[in-house]
Order: sequence, then C-alpha cells, then structure tokens
Amino acid sequence: MAVKRRLLRGMTLVEGIVATALTVVITLIAIEAGLGASQSIARVSTTSKIAGDGRNAFQKILMCARTANGLLTRYPSTGKAAFAANKDRTLILRNPVFNAQGEPIPNRFQVDIFVLETATGDQSPNAIRHYQAQVDNGTESATANRGIIATRVNRLTYRAVANEVFFGNRTTLTFRLVTRPVTADSLAPEQVLVGGTNRLLDGWATRSGDKVTFKLAPENQVPIDVTYQVDPTVSSSTDRVNVANVLALQIVYSPRAKNRSYRELGADLKLESRVMLMNR
Repeated sequence: MAVKRRLLRGMTLVEGIVATALTVVITLIAIEAGLGASQSIARVSTTSKIAGDGRNAFQKILMCARTANGLLTRYPSTGKAAFAANKDRTLILRNPVFNAQGEPIPNRFQVDIFVLETATGDQSPNAIRHYQAQVDNGTESATANRGIIATRVNRLTYRAVANEVFFGNRTTLTFRLVTRPVTADSLAPEQVLVGGTNRLLDGWATRSGDKVTFKLAPENQVPIDVTYQVDPTVSSSTDRVNVANVLALQIVYSPRAKNRSYRELGADLKLESRVMLMNR
C-alpha cells in the first residue's frame, strides 16, 4: 500500500535531481555529437574542395602546355622582365592564337604565366596565380591578373625537357643534341631509348656534353628517342623561347583541415605528369 502511495506521489526530490542531471548529460552528449558530425562534414567538404581545385589547376596548366608552342624564359622579352622562368616558382607558356578556321594567326600569341606565391591563413603555405598577356606582331601587352587558381600548395616544380628523335644508319656512332643537357632527376630522367630500352643504363650508349655516342652503330632506320632536361632560363631565339618541347610538371598540395584540438588532419596530394607541346 505504501508503494502505491509513493507511485501516486511521483518521484522524490533526489530522484528528480538525478533524472534532470541525466537529461542534461544526454543532451550535452547529443549536442557534442552533432557538433562533431557537422565539423567532420565541414572538414571533409573543405579538404575535398581544396583537392578538387588543385586537380583542376593541374589540368589547366597541362592543357595550356599541350597547346603551347614554347616555354618562355621571361616576359616581356625586352626591357625589364616582369616575370622570369623559375623551375620552382614561375612557368611561362606561349600559345598560338587561331582564327575561326582553326589556323594559327601569324605573329599572334597568348602568354600564360603561372606563379607560386606565398600565402597566409586558409590559403597557406602557397597559392598559384594565373596571369595572361597578348603578343601581336611583336607588341607585348601588359599582363592581366586572372586570379588565384589553387591554394594550399606545398610545392610547384617543373622541368623543361627536350625530346629528339634520330634514326640509325648502321655507320653513325655519335649524334649531336640541339643543346647541352642539365643534370637529370626523378621528375625528368635522361633517356636514350632504342627499341624501348634505355641504352644509357646498359652501357651501350653514353652522353658527354651535347653528344650521344653508341658502342655499335644502330641499325638502318631504327629510331633513337633521346630525352633530357634543359635549363628553363636559357632561350634559343630572340623571342625568348626555350628549346624544350616537353613539360614535366609536379604540384604537391596540402588539402588539410584542423580538428577541434587545432591539429591538422589529412595527407599531402601529389600530382605529376608529362605533356608534349603539340605546337612546338
């Protein structure tokens, strides 16, 4: 009978306090979980956007290089250079301008300049900015700032690469290159390919200065594919065009976000590719 009266009376004061405390704890846990989930979603969204923008910028540069007819060593070509080629900071590409029939217009070019700039805040450590200019019959326009195309960039580096093809004739042992190569690296290794084999590695060919020499003369009409790095700051003509006809590009991004303890989460994203300058 006493139990029945207690039930009718409701909870005691102690029971009410405990129940209230439990409700508050459960509510706080729910709020914490909601905040954590929303922040996780925000972090994923942020890192995905940075990675997506990075891939788009990478493809933009590659597409610009694919249609280019040369890497420039500086811009403008005369007077004080506003931009100078730098394999770790500044890439200058020159593209022909085409008419409505898809034919290149003589002496008309578009210059695209991609520069790695130090950045702060959410864009740090670096950003890639795009500039453009026009060249019309030797008259070079001022550069137009097309804006930042990628942020959170750790590194932008490229190699100016020359690719030459020779053909064997059963007698010639030595072939002369258009210029002296610079030291090769993993981004653009030096190769002398005959039948798909790099003859520099097996000792059948050696390179000294601007000459490639074989132990035995390659067979008649056998293609010899020579690829090597060149100095991107050295031009081969008065219009400041480099001899390179291949671009090897690498960009490393840090699409990271901070957790609630301000620790950075995520991993670097490295993009790397080579492209032939089709109009060179």
